[in-house]
Amino acid sequence: MKVEHRYFAVGQGLFLAGSLYCDSRKLHWIYDCGTSSSAHYLNREIKAYRNFNRSSLVNIFFLSHFDSDHINGFVLVANHYKIKRLILPLVPLWKRLLLGFKAKANSHQMHFFIDPVEYIRRFSPDTEIVLVQASSDDGAFEVEEVDLYGQAVEEIDISDDTSFVSEQVNGAARRAIILSRGGRLRFESIWEFVPFNNLGMQNAIDQKFKKQVSRLRSQMQLANGVELQRLLSRLKYVFEGRFVGSRKRNDLSLFVFSGSTLQGRSNFSLLGCNGVFSELDASLYSGDGNLSNASRVAELAKYLGPNRSSRILHLQIMHHGSKGNCCPEVNRTFSPIFCISSSQPGFRGWKNPHPKVIRMFPRSNFIKCTQNYYVLLKQYFL
Repeated sequence: MKVEHRYFAVGQGLFLAGSLYCDSRKLHWIYDCGTSSSAHYLNREIKAYRNFNRSSLVNIFFLSHFDSDHINGFVLVANHYKIKRLILPLVPLWKRLLLGFKAKANSHQMHFFIDPVEYIRRFSPDTEIVLVQASSDDGAFEVEEVDLYGQAVEEIDISDDTSFVSEQVNGAARRAIILSRGGRLRFESIWEFVPFNNLGMQNAIDQKFKKQVSRLRSQMQLANGVELQRLLSRLKYVFEGRFVGSRKRNDLSLFVFSGSTLQGRSNFSLLGCNGVFSELDASLYSGDGNLSNASRVAELAKYLGPNRSSRILHLQIMHHGSKGNCCPEVNRTFSPIFCISSSQPGFRGWKNPHPKVIRMFPRSNFIKCTQNYYVLLKQYFL
């Protein structure tokens, strides 16, 4: 069995892809695709992806969160490939809208935040959408979402070609499926993906506020033109009244553990380096996740369990190597052999990856994927 990971050279963004080959079986996945740098880099690297994945299918597409530098390449990929499954963090309506306002989304872009499932359905109707339930009780989903999507499932067999697109929930077509807390996606008996939705910034939200937001959302779904702009302004006013002066960070990002379920040795090849590890076979994708203190790291490690946490061969460094999203406990807990950041050094004056972050991993091979250099990691399982 062979597994390849490639970080594409998109600059200040992230475009991470993986492929698994086992006899005649193939699996292709993407974790985020976007950039804040020149669109030239993104277009160039999507062309390069067509050489990396010569099929017409992306089996799984993970979107860690809703920032444009992680998602603005999704439609471009969808123009060339059939996307079988799209994996998104399940985020309450009020928080999606808050993210939209923080991103300064226009009225068209706000439709994505109002209803991301319906937005995606419009141009990719056959894609199965999986919403990952928050990994703590603080982020439990609303009752109305159970009515829309049905009860959560603990495991999804991604080697199964059956589809839930034609299923019904409460007399209507199923719009998405929820992966429950602790759930995983499994490819036959050889590979698994375990997502961790660290739904942060859990402000106290009362029922009155929720009802206001839900009512305005329903009206906006039916409106257009001047009326849509009026409702959007009203909604923004409601949010400003609730969150004015709030300095809490948006910590939302979908972590994903990706690793073998088989026992055996794993050989690797990266940038001319070769090695053999009896246990280290897994990867941890983090998007813009926040592991800035020991308690956050411990929460993730507890969720994954000791077996998975001890097998990390390569870690995608959080938030392009921002010093505010990492701490030394990450290295002490996961001890990755390779740490890979994706950024454009000097972009907007940012020091990404920050030298302090690099020094947090003294025994790891810290590798920088930039707008000029891609990174390719190959693993061979014996």
